[in-house]
Formats: sequence, C-alpha cells, structure tokens
Amino acid sequence: MVYAQEWRSGSPKDKICADHVNSHEWYNRPRYHSRMNKVANEILTEAMQLSIIERAEIASALLASLDGEPADGVEAAWTAEIERRIERIKSGAATGQPWAKVRKRLERSRG
Repeated sequence: MVYAQEWRSGSPKDKICADHVNSHEWYNRPRYHSRMNKVANEILTEAMQLSIIERAEIASALLASLDGEPADGVEAAWTAEIERRIERIKSGAATGQPWAKVRKRLERSRG
C-alpha cells in the first residue's frame, strides 16, 4: 500500500494512486495524518476510495464517537424540537426562504 507521504515523492510508481488521493486536497495536508500509525494510515487510505456518501457516514460515526454518550434527555429534546419544527412548517406557522434570498441577506450583513 502506498502512503500519502510517499505520493509526494514524485516517484513514477506512486503516480497510479496519487491522482486519486490528490483529488482530496485536505488528505495531503500532513497535519491530518503525519502522526498516524501504519494501521490508521492504511484505514484512511482505504476509506478515501469510498464514495463521498460512505465517507460522510464514516466521518459522522467517528465524530460522534468522540463526544461520548449524550447527556440524559438530549436525544428526547432534539426529537421533540424536530417534531415541533415539522409541525410549524406543516401548519404554515413557519415558512422557508429561498437560498438566494438568505445568501443575499448574509452577504449584506457581512459588509
């Protein structure tokens, strides 16, 4: 398996995998993986070959694992909030805005 550090070497044998990994610009930044052990680097290299949806699911699971267990009642509170928001939309009490309108408002507020 070729590692990201080797891909930067410019060796012709590394060219095959380099094009794929280089398409993921953040992956080549040393701060993300320079201290990973060999197994972790192999896992990351394999994961980078997955679809964007599969990578997002893995990233979400990994990030969630860093948070630990949610505090008591958090999941129930979020479920209740989501249900409340859905009901407001269904009843017409809340309406969405087109992204273009929201974006213009944000751009004006930033100056």
